[in-house]
Amino acid sequence: MQIGRCKNLVKEGCCRIISHFRVCNNTGKHRATNHAYKINFFKRVVKDCEDG
Repeated sequence: MQIGRCKNLVKEGCCRIISHFRVCNNTGKHRATNHAYKINFFKRVVKDCEDG
């Protein structure tokens, strides 16, 4: 899943619970950042902390 699908759910300064993801090496031609790792989301898994 690309972050664009969750973009409205992930906002700076807000608490979120995120599950079902994998941290991988950030390799390939089209890298969003120069960071060594990236997060891959498996499905819509972002919710407010208050939702538990």
